[in-house]
Amino acid sequence: MKRLKSKYYLVLFAASFLVNCGSKDDKGDNTAGTQDPMQLSPAEQLTADWNGIYRSISNNVPSSEPLEATARFNADRQFEITLQQDQTARVVGTWSEFQGKNLILKITGSTVSPIGATGKIVEANFDLLGENLRIYSPTFDLRLTKESSSKPSDSAGTANHFFQANWSCNDGAGRTTRVFIDEKWHFKLSTIRTGERAFVAEGDLSSVSEDLAQLKIQSSSDPLAQGSLFEFRRNTNNTTLILTRPESPSLNLGTCRK
Repeated sequence: MKRLKSKYYLVLFAASFLVNCGSKDDKGDNTAGTQDPMQLSPAEQLTADWNGIYRSISNNVPSSEPLEATARFNADRQFEITLQQDQTARVVGTWSEFQGKNLILKITGSTVSPIGATGKIVEANFDLLGENLRIYSPTFDLRLTKESSSKPSDSAGTANHFFQANWSCNDGAGRTTRVFIDEKWHFKLSTIRTGERAFVAEGDLSSVSEDLAQLKIQSSSDPLAQGSLFEFRRNTNNTTLILTRPESPSLNLGTCRK
C-alpha cells in the first residue's frame, strides 16, 4: 500500500506540471476521469482582485464605450464591482459559481443597471483561463485580468538582495511560474500550464547565498511529499527554478527573470 501511494503522488505531480490534466494512466484504473487535486477549483481561482474593462450590451452588440472596471471576489462570498470613471457606479452583494460556467450574483446594492438592480439575482456566464476572466450576460460584458501581488517597499537606504523580487519563469512548454519574495524572505508562488488551473504555494526561504535560494513550503493548494522545496539556481548566464522532491526526479520549471 505504501509503495502504491508513493507511485500515485509521483504520477499526480508530474502530470500536473508536465502533461495535460485529465489524462488516464496506462492501467486505466478508477482514478481516470477524476479532477487532478493539484488544480484549484473555479471558486478558488475567482477569489481575487481583478481589473479590466466593462461594456454594456444591447441586442448582442456593445451599447457603451469600454470603461475601466475593477472587481473583487472575496473568500467569504462577498463581491464588489466598480467603474473607475464614476465613483458612484458600484455593484455589491454575494456570489457563487456553478459547474465552472455560471456566476450567480445576489445583488444587495447597485447603481449599474446593466449588471443588475438591487435585490435581484443575476446569473451570468464566465470564462476563466489562468489570470484572465470574462463575465458576461445579454446586458453586460466584463473582461478582467487578475491583479498581481504588489512588492513591499524597501527599507530606507537598504537595497534588496538579488533574490528579493518578483520573478516570472517559463519552461518553454506552456508552463509559466510566478514567484514573489519579499524583504522578510517570505515567498508566494503560483504555477500554471496553458489550459490548466494553477497550483499555489507559500512559505519562507530556508537558505540563501549569492547563487542559491531554497524556498521551504509551508502551505500549498495541494500536498507535496514531505521535504519538497523549490530552488532558485543562479549562474553566469541565467537563473532557473527547480522543484526538488525526496526520492523523485527534480522538475525544471524554467528560466526566470525579474
